[in-house]
Amino acid sequence: MKKTIFLLLFSFSSALSSAQTVGRFDHWTVFKTQQGKKTSCYALIRPNKTNENSKKRKKKPYLMVSVLNNKPFIMLYAGNSFKDFSAIKVCPGEQCYTLHTKKDRAWAADEGTEKKIIDAMKNHQFLKVQLPENAGQNHYALKGFSKAYDKLLKCCKP
Repeated sequence: MKKTIFLLLFSFSSALSSAQTVGRFDHWTVFKTQQGKKTSCYALIRPNKTNENSKKRKKKPYLMVSVLNNKPFIMLYAGNSFKDFSAIKVCPGEQCYTLHTKKDRAWAADEGTEKKIIDAMKNHQFLKVQLPENAGQNHYALKGFSKAYDKLLKCCKP
């Protein structure tokens, strides 16, 4: 399942350059892409605060929330590569959840965890991301996330 999602995101990331902006909600931007008959939608944010120990950053990190086959999906692009299956802690409020890395990206282990993270993100102002290997922290503002997520669901209805 995660391999399928990884491949989907790989092809998805190649379509990012043709993405159409369908809404901006505070710090969040919602995009829509079309590949043949397939429509993909996602909400994206970059951290508003970083506290990193790593100087090896290749690109700026981001957090992406998408809906694939009517299911929520979270992907964190860390900007650094980490040992596969390293744990990244994401904490909306006091509750923390674990994402697992594959190179420079991280995902939740299952759909239930993704849903819990998204529900928590709707009810908090900030998301703290603790990177593995003493690489520091990123902080994401969640203001506007609920509206961005609602727009995401509307623009990507099957």
